[in-house]
Amino acid sequence: MGAVVQRAQFTLSFPQVGQLQLAGPRQHLFIDFLAGAGYTYDSRSRAVNTGANGAADFATFKQQFDAYVLQHQVVELGPEERLARIRSAGERRVREKYPGAEIETLAKEGKNNCGIYRVQAKDAAAIVIKVLSKGLPAAAGAATRVPALRERFIDPDEGAPIDIGIPLAFEEIQEGPLSFGLATYQAHGVMSLNAALEVQDLPVERLRGAARGLGWRIAAFHVAPIERNDVKDGSYLVHGDLNASNLMLSMDGVVGLVDVDDLKLGDIGHVKWDLDSLLGSLRTVLVARYGAPAAEKVAAQMKQGFVEGYTARLASVRGSDDILRQLSGTLSG
Repeated sequence: MGAVVQRAQFTLSFPQVGQLQLAGPRQHLFIDFLAGAGYTYDSRSRAVNTGANGAADFATFKQQFDAYVLQHQVVELGPEERLARIRSAGERRVREKYPGAEIETLAKEGKNNCGIYRVQAKDAAAIVIKVLSKGLPAAAGAATRVPALRERFIDPDEGAPIDIGIPLAFEEIQEGPLSFGLATYQAHGVMSLNAALEVQDLPVERLRGAARGLGWRIAAFHVAPIERNDVKDGSYLVHGDLNASNLMLSMDGVVGLVDVDDLKLGDIGHVKWDLDSLLGSLRTVLVARYGAPAAEKVAAQMKQGFVEGYTARLASVRGSDDILRQLSGTLSG
């Protein structure tokens, strides 16, 4: 609180009052500052009473007030600036939390997230950390919902076609005006599909074949509830934010899902959303990898392979003809 001196009162000049900028939020903070410090201020006489052990002069008084403002002010941030600050703060928190670990950025932004990171610490299982920009309570609900869905629909004894990352922990963080969270998941796989496509140099035929396998696995994921015969027709297992950065590839090609706080049972409209999101993200990655003209040809081949695999997997599912009819626009467009 500055120097401790035997001085009870001093008077502010008009320019000094101006320097305090007592307008808007600062006026309310000034009132709180005076009450907290045990000071009084008469706006008519401009007299400040700091008691026996308070600030002796205006310079010390203003320094104390400015420090109080910095500590207590609520900064009004625009949406873009807020998200940019959370991305930066979230990444810093992840790296501080796991010093010395190998940290891979899977995605910098997406639905309700400001970064997804795969963390591989020495002698520890890999994890995935998602920086949440909002909705931490809703995301925390996945801690119970996702394991239940996984246990109900993905049978490890049958060789699950796709692994679902399980939420392990949620941490709420407050940094000044920023409120955000960290969600931690088990990591399935060693590289995101996004990263794999960015560095691969395979012929188109191989990419089409890989997309065919991906289509088969995604179809198996979607129709798992129907094949378990314990839900009404028209219920599917859906991801809600399916894209190339949320699909993890293992060394043997098995696909794993991360960023699963929207995982739920949905209808055919949710399945279309999943497919549009995934196929659109594949095209975006391919454009970055090859450039627009060449990427269109590669994307068309990969989509064709994906549709072949997806359709083949649905062939044995109850009501497959009706499902494919409802998805025809998405799979053919």
